[in-house]
Amino acid sequence: MTNDLDRDLRDTFNRHEQDMLGRRPTPAPNMFQRVRRRQTGTVLMAAFAAAAIAIAGISGLDAIRASEQTPASSGPAPTASGPFTSIQEQLGEQAVRDLFEVQTEDPQYWRLYTLDVFDGEEWRSSDPDGSVGGQSVAVPAVLPQAPAYRFPPDTQTKPYTFRVLNDFDAAYALPMAQAPVELSAGDLGDITWDPSRAQAFIDGGLEAGMEYTVRSRIVVPTPEELDQVNHLAPQAYGQWTELPADLDPRIGAIAERWTADDATSDYRKVLAIQQHFHSRGFVYSTAVEPADDADALLEFLTQTKTGFCQQYATAMAVLVRELGIPVRVAVGYQTGTLQDDGTYLVLSKDAHAWGEVFFEGYGWLQFEPTPGRGTHPNAQAGTYLNPG
Repeated sequence: MTNDLDRDLRDTFNRHEQDMLGRRPTPAPNMFQRVRRRQTGTVLMAAFAAAAIAIAGISGLDAIRASEQTPASSGPAPTASGPFTSIQEQLGEQAVRDLFEVQTEDPQYWRLYTLDVFDGEEWRSSDPDGSVGGQSVAVPAVLPQAPAYRFPPDTQTKPYTFRVLNDFDAAYALPMAQAPVELSAGDLGDITWDPSRAQAFIDGGLEAGMEYTVRSRIVVPTPEELDQVNHLAPQAYGQWTELPADLDPRIGAIAERWTADDATSDYRKVLAIQQHFHSRGFVYSTAVEPADDADALLEFLTQTKTGFCQQYATAMAVLVRELGIPVRVAVGYQTGTLQDDGTYLVLSKDAHAWGEVFFEGYGWLQFEPTPGRGTHPNAQAGTYLNPG
């Protein structure tokens, strides 16, 4: 890693800290849950509502963005009765709803938002509408990229055509795959595009019949390639490695213990944490209810070991940050179901959360800590998600 890049990263992180002065992110409900036996109907309602918990805050990468980017003068400002509440209500419906379909030969996870701030009890956003890191872009457009994103030269871009099937005005961000580079559509108009977060916010939310095509860069390195990546010192990444000063030290000890055996690189440490959730007695279950205290994370890691995607994604992110590695929580949807016409149908029950870790030269890479929800579509044998 060159001294110039180190200096650039520090400068941009310092600018981010100045941008954040005096701003208070909107809080989200606690991500961690305690298991309780509940009546079947209540469990179903709680499960779907809980699937939207992470969406109550949205975030992105202020830290790695160009200093010359101009924040959008206005954007889709979420309100208490807007996107967050609406999505939670949508997922709380007993009747599963069709949301959107994607025409593609390369199914992915469809990210809406990211969470960047952990205060000891919950993850939330530092920029829920793109007004800090976003810029107005007229569609169709080649999407500006954050200068710190340096991808391997042999990576390819692939097209994904989205068609919204039902209104869900809770979503002010367009579903997209991994690293979007180009956006085209007939009637989207202007969007607020955040290069560092790779998020596109649309005023008014997603409406039935809306169509757009995104070309995304899908980066799936090998284990050997990521073994060669060395992260900078944790403080160089600013908020992306930050944790509360009063976080229980036993959580850091867990991160060290889980990665003590054969974790010879930062990548292997992240992989070890992911695999621990898949093989050490952790169980996927939606029969949980919120816990409102700071001990919930430790209790989840050491006692209950039971939860759904939000618990696993957010717990993994905390453990990875304990190791000084930049990570965020992504919120969106799993691939969906392949239809006879070749599209993937995404339903409300496909709502999901996962972890994304930043690797120099590869960008934000997705990890899947949740057991019992299938495998990531990029987890073919020999890839970084499945080294064999």
